[in-house]
Amino acid sequence: MAPRPTLYEAVLGEGFAALPATLRHFHGRPAGGEARGTVRVSRGRGLLARLAAWLMRAPAPGEGVAVVLAVAVERDREVWMRSFAGQPMVTRQWRVGPDLVEAVGPSRLHFELHADAEGMVFEQRRCTLLGLPVPRVLAPRVCARALVGASTPADAWELHVSVALPLVGVVVEYSGTMIAEPPDDLDHLDYLDHLDHLDH
Repeated sequence: MAPRPTLYEAVLGEGFAALPATLRHFHGRPAGGEARGTVRVSRGRGLLARLAAWLMRAPAPGEGVAVVLAVAVERDREVWMRSFAGQPMVTRQWRVGPDLVEAVGPSRLHFELHADAEGMVFEQRRCTLLGLPVPRVLAPRVCARALVGASTPADAWELHVSVALPLVGVVVEYSGTMIAEPPDDLDHLDYLDHLDHLDH
């Protein structure tokens, strides 16, 4: 029996093979994985942007912020557990048709994934809140990409994520380098249990 495709293999289909080896290896792990790195985090300066960042529990701004990412697989879904200098941020991802859906609190973000030899871009298609569609003029805009360049270290990728709101502008954005941990490193299991406890 052929192995069950991982979430990203299922969403990208034949496009998965176009990804750089580092991203193929990380997103092709049937049991999930872990990565670590450092990012620069910045927030919008306006009052509304600061309020939105607080409501979203966005990571605090800073240079060289330590990040730990642990991905756990739950059947056809993945739980993405991130820690920014000890501050947890947990989301869940699954596939709906051609889209990758990410649950952030009561909202659901639908992304179309674009893959090529440089990496992967997440293009937001729509957003729902409590199951109801949010009009595009009111919806948050999330832009994300994971790229591998000629100067990127081995087993690493460059990450950039930006979250913006209409009439508010950028709420939070972070960028930096993530390095995948070896797949046989099981030390992240305790970390997963810890973040899962915080999420509930």
